[in-house]
Amino acid sequence: MVHIDRFGNLILNAPCNAWEPALNKRPRLRLVKPRGVDLKQARTYGDLNPADVGLLRGSQGFLELACRTGSAADRLNLKPGNTVVIG
Repeated sequence: MVHIDRFGNLILNAPCNAWEPALNKRPRLRLVKPRGVDLKQARTYGDLNPADVGLLRGSQGFLELACRTGSAADRLNLKPGNTVVIG
């Protein structure tokens, strides 16, 4: 993970275009590491339910983990430099 923005969204070092084939095949993915959490693919933050952790294509061309309300960083207890695995 590269960056946490001021809203608590986790910007990953995963370019959207490199992940497009996998994202198109699987509507739901799972955060495997550091702990198992189901991820909902979303186009916007508004597509997420309050309890969801979402995987979004960020405006800077990288995937983001985000929550509709609150901080994904706080919910997942992650900091810049932590390793995440999505499967």
